[in-house]
Amino acid sequence: MVERFSCRITDALVNRNYIINEQRAIYEFHTLMFLEKMITIVSILTFSLIMNVFLQTLVFGVSFLSLRKRTGGFHANTFLKCYMLSLITYIASIKILHPLLERATVTVILTMLFCAGAIIFFIGTVNHPNLGLEESELNISKRLARKIVLVIMGISAACMMFLETKIYGISVCIALAFCAFGLILSKLVKQEI
Repeated sequence: MVERFSCRITDALVNRNYIINEQRAIYEFHTLMFLEKMITIVSILTFSLIMNVFLQTLVFGVSFLSLRKRTGGFHANTFLKCYMLSLITYIASIKILHPLLERATVTVILTMLFCAGAIIFFIGTVNHPNLGLEESELNISKRLARKIVLVIMGISAACMMFLETKIYGISVCIALAFCAFGLILSKLVKQEI
C-alpha cells in the first residue's frame, strides 16, 4: 500500500514535469523511505499522546534518531516487520523499562547510560549492505556517531546529577541502550559488509 502511494506521488511529479522519467526510481525509493519513516514516527507520537508520555517520547526519539542515523544497526527485511518491531519496542520501553528505571537510583541509570554509550563509542557505525559506505564515509560516520553519543551522554548525565530531572535521563538511557543493542544485534546476525 505504501509502495503504491509512493509510485502515485512519483507519477504526479513526472506528469507535472517536476522530475524527468529517468529519475523515477530514485524518487520512488526516497519517497517510500520518507513515508515509511513518517508512518512510524506519527504512530509512536500518537501512542505517546494516548499514554501521556509525549515529552519522554520526544527526548527518546531525538536521542535515538540522531544516533541511529549515524550508527546504523539491525534492519528488519520488510517495512511491516520494522514497523511492528518499532512499536513493540517503544511500548515495552514505556510500559516496562521506564517504570523499572524510575525506581532505580541515579547511579544505576548513569551506569546503564555509560555502558550503552561505551558500546556505541566502541562500535561507532555498522556498515549495513543497504548503506554500502566507502571506507572514508564509514570513518566520518563513526566519528560523528562518537561525538553525538558523547554530547547526548554529557547532557543527560548533567541533567540527572545537577537538575534532578531523572525522567528525561531515563528516556535518553533507553534510547542509547536500544541503539547499542541494535549495533550488537546487527553484528551477531552479520548484517555488515
